[in-house]
Amino acid sequence: MTSALSARAVLEHLAAHLGPQDYATVLVSGDGCAPCLTVTSRPTQMSLNVFVAEGWYCTAPPFQIAHTSNPAAAARHIAGTLSGTAAASLAF
Repeated sequence: MTSALSARAVLEHLAAHLGPQDYATVLVSGDGCAPCLTVTSRPTQMSLNVFVAEGWYCTAPPFQIAHTSNPAAAARHIAGTLSGTAAASLAF
């Protein structure tokens, strides 16, 4: 199980892998709720919520997108999803 503190840290690490010129990121956390990173593509205005579960970056309903040891793969997946490219369909 990932603690809220370490979940925030890995989500912050993921946010750092997403370029601020192309993506707006907001980390939401608080007492009693799991941290969540909302990523919004500046060009498309599409958004995606990312959370951490059992060592994986995940999106709802829970889909594993990349292991937390590989934030670059998660960032590529998110970029593909928010741009609508085929990169989102790649297995990580």
